[in-house]
Amino acid sequence: APYKSTYGIATTGAGDYIFILKSYWADVKVGIGRYNTATGSWENWSDPTIEWQEKKQYFKNGCSMAWDNGGYIYVLAGGSYGDTLNPSDPTTHEPRYGFWRFSVSDPRSWERLDNTPWHQGPGDALVWAGVNGENYIYAWIGTTSKNRGRDCGAKFYRYSIDSEHWDTEPITEIGKLYSNNKVSPPYGADDGSSLVWTGEDYIYFLPGAYAENLPPDKERYFARFVISENRWENLAMLPYNENPDTTESDGVDDGGSMAWDGGNYLYVLKGGDGN
Repeated sequence: APYKSTYGIATTGAGDYIFILKSYWADVKVGIGRYNTATGSWENWSDPTIEWQEKKQYFKNGCSMAWDNGGYIYVLAGGSYGDTLNPSDPTTHEPRYGFWRFSVSDPRSWERLDNTPWHQGPGDALVWAGVNGENYIYAWIGTTSKNRGRDCGAKFYRYSIDSEHWDTEPITEIGKLYSNNKVSPPYGADDGSSLVWTGEDYIYFLPGAYAENLPPDKERYFARFVISENRWENLAMLPYNENPDTTESDGVDDGGSMAWDGGNYLYVLKGGDGN
């Protein structure tokens, strides 16, 4: 792959292509890599023209991409734990609401869309879904980790591709969570948060490490959203997948991700917390 970093990377598939979005690295604020699975070759673009309203003009933790099964890929900016409104230090602390789409055929061509209705964070996740002939983007926005402090919480919203607007109210919202909080589906959203639509009535969700200092069993939650009934339901926990050569025995964390094979299976990478 053409990029490396410890954070700020998102991937998505689009037909014969796999895209990688890269955050600040080696003096490049934004890098886009496109891999052609038919030819086995990479193309790369550095710092495409993007309309930013944010002071820090690059992608952060939680940056996410989703293909609309057509000509565009939709992108969330992501945000760190410190990216909330703080009047005493507005230069360092700034809420991030950036939402764009770029062309699959020309990744240099970006369009700024409606700001997200909630400030973004490490729990951001995106997925496209077709519902009753309409095209939507479903998104977790924000973070439930106590590390954010001020204005903590994550919200699950729907964006209409056809009308180009977010719904006025979230489908689900969850406030700040601690490791000892009792939780139920969909639990929360932070590092490792991931969404997948499987072509019919279900959107599958990995909450990831939704709070700090979670015991291993609480990083293994798995849920799905029933679109037609507008509700969440619990699924079997993920296995530990423990590495016998380390002390690691936790569940989904930084870099956790999920993909559907178009058939009967989902494939999951658990990621890790740097330990």
